[in-house]
Amino acid sequence: MSAKQLPIYPTQLVGKLHHSLPQSIISDKQRFEAWFFSNYIQLFCNKGDRGSFPVNFYEYFLWDHPFPPLYAEKLTRGTIEMLGMDLFDFIVKCIDSGKYVYAYVDEFYVPFLTYQRWHYVHDIMIYGYDLETRELDAVGMTQANHFGTARITFEQFMEGYQAPTQHEYQHDIFLLHEKFNTTYEFDLVLVRELLEDYVYSRNTSTRYRMVANPLDCLFGMEIYDRYMDDLRLAKETGELISYLPIHTMMEHKECMLRRMEYMRDHGHVDAERVVPVMEAYREVTLATQVLRSMILKRHRTRKDNPTVDQLLDKVAVIRDKERQVLLDFLDILPDTQA
Repeated sequence: MSAKQLPIYPTQLVGKLHHSLPQSIISDKQRFEAWFFSNYIQLFCNKGDRGSFPVNFYEYFLWDHPFPPLYAEKLTRGTIEMLGMDLFDFIVKCIDSGKYVYAYVDEFYVPFLTYQRWHYVHDIMIYGYDLETRELDAVGMTQANHFGTARITFEQFMEGYQAPTQHEYQHDIFLLHEKFNTTYEFDLVLVRELLEDYVYSRNTSTRYRMVANPLDCLFGMEIYDRYMDDLRLAKETGELISYLPIHTMMEHKECMLRRMEYMRDHGHVDAERVVPVMEAYREVTLATQVLRSMILKRHRTRKDNPTVDQLLDKVAVIRDKERQVLLDFLDILPDTQA
């Protein structure tokens, strides 16, 4: 076979590639939905210094917590070099055996987000090849800043692959493939626990003391306070407000709304009682989408319009509204016992 592509599917999340790339392999599966909507509830961020902060879902890093429907083989670049294989041949054999190749490359050299503009080592996942043209099919963040695919020459890939990296983890390579004959039932107990952690800003990492010390981070709705501190800092310094935190927060609301719909459709919550909760949370989601648009407008125009005070007011309204709606949602969830 001179060319082959493994399937790629639309994902629930697109903002952070360590979530979206693995999800694109299995996101069409019903059993993935059950796992996804049981998770991706808690948010966290570093305390750290003031300034734009990396808010993220807790935790779902493939290298620490593999997705139940997905198998991940972890290699390092050094291990592949020890095998003495031609890298292109290695990738082809992986694709032929149904394995996706997740790697880190400098996007300056490959036609993704920062191509020919600046050096930035970023995640991509290879899902296909063409032997005749020596090209690879990859998925990542496109030059238009959308989650999507690109065809890259093997020479481009090697330039990006061999470029200097900033972190040790960027030497890791993952071979991903779907786990067949595995099931994951929707976990209402976990949903309640994570929702309570989010609403009451509990440190979810304390449950993993057997494998790691708890993180000294902010969790749940406390991230709003940190975000507002960063907005006030931007007002003082005139610095550009990053749209990345609000994008993750927006995806969090969109996923929460889809979770409510999933639970209604699958009988995990009373279909009538959840209707007003869903309508109220739809308003929260819309308000967060509007806030993201407001921040993107500041990026495009480089003007103080909307003002930081307007953004702060919007964040406060979203925070207070979301807290009340999620408390109402918790009230209508069926009683659960672990």
